[in-house]
Amino acid sequence: MKESSSSSSATMLKLTASNYSIWKPRMEHILYRKDLYEPLQLLGQKLEGKSDNAWSILSRKAVGQIRQWVDQSVFHHVAQETDAYKLWTKLLSMYEWKTSQNKASVIRRLVNLKYRDGRSVIEHLSDFQGLINLLTNMKMVLDDELQALVLLSSLPDSLDTLVVSLSNSASQGVLTLDIVKDNMFNEEARRKEQGVVAESEALVSKQVKGQVKRWLERKVKDKKGPRMIPLWRDMPMKRECRLFKREQDRGNKKSDARHTTATTSGGNDVTSRIVDSGASFHVTSRRDFFTSYTNEDFGNVRMGNDKLSKIMGR
Repeated sequence: MKESSSSSSATMLKLTASNYSIWKPRMEHILYRKDLYEPLQLLGQKLEGKSDNAWSILSRKAVGQIRQWVDQSVFHHVAQETDAYKLWTKLLSMYEWKTSQNKASVIRRLVNLKYRDGRSVIEHLSDFQGLINLLTNMKMVLDDELQALVLLSSLPDSLDTLVVSLSNSASQGVLTLDIVKDNMFNEEARRKEQGVVAESEALVSKQVKGQVKRWLERKVKDKKGPRMIPLWRDMPMKRECRLFKREQDRGNKKSDARHTTATTSGGNDVTSRIVDSGASFHVTSRRDFFTSYTNEDFGNVRMGNDKLSKIMGR
C-alpha cells in the first residue's frame, strides 16, 4: 500500500495557473487513497461519531496534503486556510469562476489552439481536452460533433488532405470526436514511418555515393607515391568518343524528334493499358480511349525502332 501511494505521488504535478483541469482529478484521487476526502465530501460538516479534535486533525491532514501539491506561484492564495473544505472551495472559486469574461477567455484559447507540425498528437489532444474540461466545469458542455469540428479546425494547412478526407467521409455529414482523434494518430504514425523511410533512403544514398566514388577511382603508384586518381583521366577525349560522334551524325539529320513513346495494340481485344512512366508520350489507335481530343499537327515523335511518326492529334 505504501509503495503504490508513493508511486501515485511520484507522478503528481503541482498546481499552477494553467494546469488546474489536470491537477484537480489527480488531487481528488490522492485524497481518496489516503482516506482524507471526508472533509470535502461532507462539505465541511463534521462526521457523526467523530470528536471535534479528531475531525480537526483529519481536516488539517487534508490541508497539508493539498498544499504539498500547490506551486509557490499559487500558494499565497491558500496560505492562511486551515480548513480543508474552505481551502478547496477557494481553489474552485479561483479556477472555476463562471463569469462571462472567464468563459470567453477559455473559448478564445480553444478556438486559437493550433497543432504545430512535429509536435506530438497526444500533447495537442491533452491541451484540447484540458480546455474542454474547463468549459465543462463552467457548465458549458460542447456536444461531440462540435468538439470534433473544433479539433479538426485546429489542424494546420499541411494536413488539409486529412481534413478534406474526413469531411467527405463523414456519415450523413456528422463527424465524431473519436474518428478525428483516431485519424490524427494514424496520420502521425504514417508520417513517422515516412520519416524513417526517408532517413534510411538518405543513408543508402550516402553509401551508394561512396561506392560510386570508389568505382570512379583507381589506385596508382608513381613518383608521388600510392594514391587514388579519377578514372576519367584514363578516358578518351570527348571528340574521340564513338558515341559522341554517332550523336553528332544524328543531329545533322533534319529531325525534331526529342522524346520516346509507348504504344498500344490496335486490336479490338485491348481492354486495359499499362502506363510506361519512362515514356514521354503514350500512343494508341483507339479513339474511344480519349476523354478529350484536339485534331492538329503537333510535330513528330521518335518510336521505339528510331522511326519518326507524325502526331496528328492529342
